[in-house]
Amino acid sequence: MDSNAVIGLRAYLWNSTFLEDYAKLNYIDIIVKASLEFKTSATNIQLKNEPAQVRVTVFPERKVAQYGGMPWWVILVAILLGLLLLGLLVFLLWKCGFFGKSGKEPEKERLTSDA
Repeated sequence: MDSNAVIGLRAYLWNSTFLEDYAKLNYIDIIVKASLEFKTSATNIQLKNEPAQVRVTVFPERKVAQYGGMPWWVILVAILLGLLLLGLLVFLLWKCGFFGKSGKEPEKERLTSDA
């Protein structure tokens, strides 16, 4: 039985990687070498191990990566909302008596002050 198979390989190349690491180059040649090895105990299966080589030429885009940042009003609104939530939490804790006296006055002192 004679049959063929096609094996596909997909890779992603990030433009920023090339701009950071190879900034002075106009293009980059990448040579990919691959071979396939099939290990089996069956004697009737044979695979020719012929290495393959593919050359890929990459031309990185020279656009300057822009970081626009976050608008100032988003930061201001986030700070104001954080302060509002903090104030609401303090108010609720105050209403629940969290910031009250640390303990009750002893019975002895209360009785002597009534007399």
